[in-house]
Amino acid sequence: MELTQGLLETPLAQLSVKDFVELMNTYNKSYEGNTSNELFDDDSWLSGYKSLAKFLKCSVPTVCRIVKSGKIDSAMRKVGGTYWFNKNMIRDLMKV
Repeated sequence: MELTQGLLETPLAQLSVKDFVELMNTYNKSYEGNTSNELFDDDSWLSGYKSLAKFLKCSVPTVCRIVKSGKIDSAMRKVGGTYWFNKNMIRDLMKV
């Protein structure tokens, strides 16, 4: 199914089920492979405060103080309720 301008301008409530399913399949194929599992690989990213504490060889409360200080803000991302830390950037910022 080709995405024509007329189809894209059609209100969602007026699409047939067949058109809607084909539209969703086309949309999903264009974004395949962009999952959070692939964005954050295990080689360069740490998941959570506990993992960061093990990496830095310190306690979790110490990690909390480091995060609150803002020293590693550029190496930190929040996805949902999980904090992700870039190992390489933290190594540079903390001189570990």
